[in-house]
Amino acid sequence: DEDKPVDVEATAGVGDVAEKKDPNLVEYDGPDDTGNPQNFSTPKKVYVAGNLAMLTCMSTFASSVMSPGVSDIAIEFGVSSEVAILSTALFVLGFAVGPMAFGPASEVIGRKYPMTLGVFVFAIFAIPVAVAKNAATIFICRFIAGVFGAAPLAISGGTLADMFDPISRGIAVAGFASATFLGPVLGPIGE
Repeated sequence: DEDKPVDVEATAGVGDVAEKKDPNLVEYDGPDDTGNPQNFSTPKKVYVAGNLAMLTCMSTFASSVMSPGVSDIAIEFGVSSEVAILSTALFVLGFAVGPMAFGPASEVIGRKYPMTLGVFVFAIFAIPVAVAKNAATIFICRFIAGVFGAAPLAISGGTLADMFDPISRGIAVAGFASATFLGPVLGPIGE
C-alpha cells in the first residue's frame, strides 16, 4: 500500500484550501483588463517610468546637494565641519530607514499612496532646511526628508515590475538605475 503512488490532488482538504481566496491578492481578467499595469499602452508605461526615474533622481540628488555647503553650514551655525557633514549623513541614514516602511506599505496598500505621501513629506521638509535658524533644525529635517525621500527608491522597482514583462523590464530598470546613480553626481554641481 505504501509503494503505490498517491494522487495528492484527490486527498481530502486540498480542494478546500484551493477554494479559499486571499483577500489581499490582486487578480486580473486577462489581456483586456485596463486595470492591469502590464496592459497599459507603451506611451503610458514610458510616461510612468520616466516620472519614476525623475522622482528617484530628485531624491538621490537631494542626498548630496548639501555636501558642497558643509563649510558654510559650519561657519553659519558655529559647528565643526565634522558636525556639519551630518546634514548629508543623516539624510542617507533616512534612506536606510525609509524603505523598511515604504516597501511593505506599497505591497499591502498599493504603490500610489505611499509614493505620494513620501514625495509630499520629502518636499515639505526641504522648507525648514532652507529657513533653519540652527544646525539641529537642518539635521532633524534632513533625516526626516531622507526617510520620506526613500519612497521612490523603495517603490519604483516594484512599479516597474508591475508594468513591464520580464523581457522589456530590463530596459526600464536600466533607466531607473541610471537615474538613481545620476542624482548624487548632479547634487554637488547644483550648488
